[in-house]
Amino acid sequence: MEYLSLYDYLNTPAGMELGLEVKKYADENDIPTKTREISNPKYQGKVILYPKDFLDLYFRKPFDEEIDDPFDDLPF
Repeated sequence: MEYLSLYDYLNTPAGMELGLEVKKYADENDIPTKTREISNPKYQGKVILYPKDFLDLYFRKPFDEEIDDPFDDLPF
């Protein structure tokens, strides 16, 4: 399973507010996370890594747009 930071996934700094929202949602839904230590001119410390599949779902198009359901073709 591939784990990514919000920066890796979004290709831009996510900011503290979005980071807290994603972490809260992941915690509420028992999504496993990992951490990674980073050090660069703008930030030094730990970042949270999330499963890529979780981030794909969290940042998908608005909920009111139709999303392909892989279970639509089931006969029941």
